[in-house]
Amino acid sequence: MKFKYFADMFLEIGMNEWKSSTRFKYESIVTKRFNFLNDREIESIKASELRLWFSQMNQEVGAKTLRDYKSCLNQIFQLAKYDLAISINPIDFLKNFKLVKPQIKPFTDSEVRIILKASECYSKKFQMFLKLGFYTGMRTGEILALKKENIDFDKRLIYVKLSRSKFGENSPKTSGSIRQVPIVDALYRDLEYYCIFTFTDYLFVNQYHEPYNTDFSFTRYCWKPLLKSLNISYRKLYVMRHTYATNILKNTNISPYELSRLLGHSSTEMVYNRYVKFIDNQKDEFKRDIEIY
Repeated sequence: MKFKYFADMFLEIGMNEWKSSTRFKYESIVTKRFNFLNDREIESIKASELRLWFSQMNQEVGAKTLRDYKSCLNQIFQLAKYDLAISINPIDFLKNFKLVKPQIKPFTDSEVRIILKASECYSKKFQMFLKLGFYTGMRTGEILALKKENIDFDKRLIYVKLSRSKFGENSPKTSGSIRQVPIVDALYRDLEYYCIFTFTDYLFVNQYHEPYNTDFSFTRYCWKPLLKSLNISYRKLYVMRHTYATNILKNTNISPYELSRLLGHSSTEMVYNRYVKFIDNQKDEFKRDIEIY
């Protein structure tokens, strides 16, 4: 049996299970990266040649992408193994690729205040986008998917149910991402006022009254010029989420578990690995003159 037979089967099975973004990613990998294997008999493909191929790819792409390649290949070969076309999955002999997480660089308290103040020179829409980012920690795609019906001003809660991207509207990143986010005092009145004077279901719509699929327009026409004018080093809009997380940990009594629930993480691992570790690294050197007892 040819490799292409099982690669096509892998995609066909996934079409009914994957989100649009995952479907696009895997389809692109299989058709563009694995096409050199298509005409090979699947039992003739050896672990050694795949290891060589991955070592060559390592010069072109990062570890996260290599992991995606490996995951696709593993599932394709596993299908062949289920059908007894092969007895051994060659991917079992390949090592994992070590991920090096980029270090987060949240905005400081003073930078946030300056940014929010300077945003008053831009549209109310952009101002509210920033306030939601800095005061709720929602992902940018979740903010873009926000509707007025998702906001309960009596209970002071935002119900995060959907996310938007270039692939359209889907459920959020993980099942834990469907959650409730409290509306803090600093956001409450501004958000209430904004909703009163918003005459569409979605909070953020373009000139055609359609919801945005990406934050591209905000980034290009507002965010980048704003940071440049303030002489603040550029960071993506998504860093508002990191800023919220680090500051709420520093300035409140919230536990890492509670923060993981607010952020929509499936576990506390991300909170400890990224935010707790970041805060610990910012602390002064251990003070040796303390009285322990």
